[in-house]
Amino acid sequence: MAQTFLDENVEALLSNDFEAIRRMCSLPFRLETMDKKRILRTTEGLKAASTACYESLRSRNISHIIRRCLEAAWCDPETICVLYETRYVSGGRFLTYEPYLSLATLRLEEGRWKLSSMQFASDEAEPIIRLVNHEL
Repeated sequence: MAQTFLDENVEALLSNDFEAIRRMCSLPFRLETMDKKRILRTTEGLKAASTACYESLRSRNISHIIRRCLEAAWCDPETICVLYETRYVSGGRFLTYEPYLSLATLRLEEGRWKLSSMQFASDEAEPIIRLVNHEL
């Protein structure tokens, strides 16, 4: 289930499908790196972040994102924590920087699983991380 969720999230990001992203994310939505945190509290903030992420992916010619679930664990009956690895592909080749680890928290809300937070172990590679470090 966690891998399917990650795959669907990547598909929504790469196709700039904000309605799918909106359905997948809780509000407030927390993004964190080792030293910074950003909380998106409104649909408008989520849309701005989603658009900025899509533009960052396009500007770097990223054609595929490979997120591989390494481990998923129940934190409570309505929360799953997912450890995953991310790699980027451009032009049919993996990009030169190293894959990195992230932690996603999925919460069951109104009968559907939604992302409530993402924590990233890298500061530079992930376009979403740039949103944590810079104002939109």
